[in-house]
Amino acid sequence: MSLIIVIFLLAIVDVTLALRPEFQQVITNCIKNVTLSNDSSALDNLQNAGVITMLVKNFRDKKSSKDADEKRSEAYKGNSLHALYNLCKIKKSRLELAVMAGIIPELQKYIRDERAFTNFALELICDFSTKGTKRIRAQ
Repeated sequence: MSLIIVIFLLAIVDVTLALRPEFQQVITNCIKNVTLSNDSSALDNLQNAGVITMLVKNFRDKKSSKDADEKRSEAYKGNSLHALYNLCKIKKSRLELAVMAGIIPELQKYIRDERAFTNFALELICDFSTKGTKRIRAQ
């Protein structure tokens, strides 16, 4: 059953990047809601499907100037950050995936700009330094 779920999630991740921003936002919100459950098998399935890399890419690529509605863009980034936080707070391997996907510079910019979800960004940065492996700290 788990393999079927991962295959389904892989398809969703692949399609998400090609969708219009409003549909990307809905899928990201759904992913965030799944991560709120803290169900380890659900989080593992999301990790195996490449959701962490997708969320980092979405977080990095969403610029307010691209979207007509700046509030929608900010909510999208907030949902991506919240989902990343929920995924990474439990497992070091997920922290490492987020670092390898390039999240640290994005979090630094986000904190500097004093955005709405800065608390999640600060906690992730702290987790990288306290829970992280040598490989994470090297980044």
